[in-house]
Amino acid sequence: MKKIYFLLAVTFLTRFNTTAQNGLTTYSCSITNLNCYKYTSFLIDNYGTKWMGFNSAFTGTHPSPQLLRFNGANWDSFPHVPSRKVNALAVDAANNIWIGTDTGLVMFNGSVFTTYCMANSNIASNKVISVACGGGKVYAGTFAGLCVFNGSNFIRWVLKIHFYGF
Repeated sequence: MKKIYFLLAVTFLTRFNTTAQNGLTTYSCSITNLNCYKYTSFLIDNYGTKWMGFNSAFTGTHPSPQLLRFNGANWDSFPHVPSRKVNALAVDAANNIWIGTDTGLVMFNGSVFTTYCMANSNIASNKVISVACGGGKVYAGTFAGLCVFNGSNFIRWVLKIHFYGF
């Protein structure tokens, strides 16, 4: 009986293997005089727009981009991200781009950057290294633990780990 299931699985996989994508999709970059290295994150938003984040301010004489957006034909650069470093990217249901930086959590609504940092909110740390969105909340992984943003306040989650048997 196992042989029959195996043969059916192999037949199914080989039958549909020919419909797989061949090759890669490439996007040419028309931005010049920028050093594109230290790539940190990639995101496809709710409208299919591609975003890339970088974690380097300057290399040599040319600035490195912090945030790039592919508009369907060209890459747009956003060099004015706070701290000039993007550690993580996420998108919420309203298509706001959430950016984890070294100076706080930044929301980009398509035209305005809003920074949530220790000076103007109750986020636990300015160093945001990971971001996720879901259920109407924004989850920010910081150097001081997980912070959950509900639209007005951050709630800090503290994980206590106990090691037994050592």
